Amino acid sequence: MKKFIVTANGYDLGTYSADSKQAARDACARDAGYDNEADLVARLERTSNLIATDLETVMARLLGDVLGMLEDPDANEFDADRIARQIRDVLKAGGFQ
Repeated sequence: MKKFIVTANGYDLGTYSADSKQAARDACARDAGYDNEADLVARLERTSNLIATDLETVMARLLGDVLGMLEDPDANEFDADRIARQIRDVLKAGGFQ
């Protein structure tokens, strides 16, 4: 099983252990009171905005951000703070406290 962060409209909805992105989205929909993502779509009569991203992909992106910031002479403390908060949130989501 992998760990996925599920988001919708830019909001972090939680971290789910699942075998696939779809299974993670279904688990998130169940937490919101639906049977699964398909039930969410049917009952809301619109497409789903749920996005599942595996933690490895998120960590790779953040590492790229850090390396880019280190090479950017115009980077500032706001960039560093943003990236540090994202790394903290991902580590917490992955069970690293």
